[in-house]
Amino acid sequence: LGIVLAVAAATGDTLIILITGLAATAAESISMAAVAYTSTLAGEDYYRSRLQHEIDQVTNDPKSAEDDIRRIYMEKGLQGEELETIVQRITADRRVWVETMMAEEIRLFPEEGVHARNSAVVVGLASVIGSLIPLVPFMLFSVAWGIYLSLIVSLGTLFATGAIKARLTV
Repeated sequence: LGIVLAVAAATGDTLIILITGLAATAAESISMAAVAYTSTLAGEDYYRSRLQHEIDQVTNDPKSAEDDIRRIYMEKGLQGEELETIVQRITADRRVWVETMMAEEIRLFPEEGVHARNSAVVVGLASVIGSLIPLVPFMLFSVAWGIYLSLIVSLGTLFATGAIKARLTV
């Protein structure tokens, strides 16, 4: 929107506005997709490294890892025999033990269904759609009307998107 409005105010030429808007759309979409891809990979790498750290701790220093479980559940209010029963049950199964440490100690959870390529495609397409919204008024109306309508349509779209997101997530 900012680029489109700036070029519209500077030139008044619909063709230049559209070409600039499409160039910005391409650049932004590729950039956003690349960021989504690399940040998803980085998140996966971080999760795997922390998981390996917890596996190593359970394997190489089980007493410390057991103490971590005990501390976690003491902070939740458990004590005495009840606490020791919980600690014994969790530490009896390495998979449960490591998963509990990941979730309860460092608060990391596996992101199931999130893949770097899919994330890049979704973010890239969303960027294309979002970037084209301010251009549509310039395709249909004069530059003067396009400036006002582009601003109104963009703000309306942002508001509607925010309202829908709030409805779905709250």
